[in-house]
Amino acid sequence: MGAVVRISCAVCQKQSAFRVGCGLLHADLERTAGLFEEDTADQIRSFGRQMQVPVFHFGYQLSYCVRCGCIESVPVLTFMNDSTVYAGVCSGCGGQAELLGETIEELSENMEQVQCLECQGKSLKADEIGWWD
Repeated sequence: MGAVVRISCAVCQKQSAFRVGCGLLHADLERTAGLFEEDTADQIRSFGRQMQVPVFHFGYQLSYCVRCGCIESVPVLTFMNDSTVYAGVCSGCGGQAELLGETIEELSENMEQVQCLECQGKSLKADEIGWWD
């Protein structure tokens, strides 16, 4: 089950909600691989075919685009027997997504480093406001 996280700016009052974590449909590697860019999806499928039973951890995580400053939820997958992290890219510009953390505590701590896209202030805060599946 995933969580709904609200990111809000104390300066300009802008708020946005994002889904993080995973749902029941994300237990299937083929379906989950399809959430990534084509080349990354091919890498995931190839690595998964090397195992009789691919064991992986998947979840959407909040990210910050280092190129355009966009905050969004991106797919993130790690195979349990490998340390390679497969992460989605910014949907707006294709830039590298800097992951902000999996827990609300990590998000809250890392949001202090991120600028608001509206006002460029560094007063963003993360709150968990619900659940999804």
